[in-house]
Amino acid sequence: HFTEVFEAANVDAGLAAGIFHRKEYSIADVKVAVKQAGIPTRVL
Repeated sequence: HFTEVFEAANVDAGLAAGIFHRKEYSIADVKVAVKQAGIPTRVL
């Protein structure tokens, strides 16, 4: 659902601290999903 934030709203950033803190997803997981959706992101 993270990519939906960028697809549905005109935003440049999204807050994901909660999913990382609870270890639901890694930063790398989110970066891959965002990149696959064609949303520009910074490289780690």
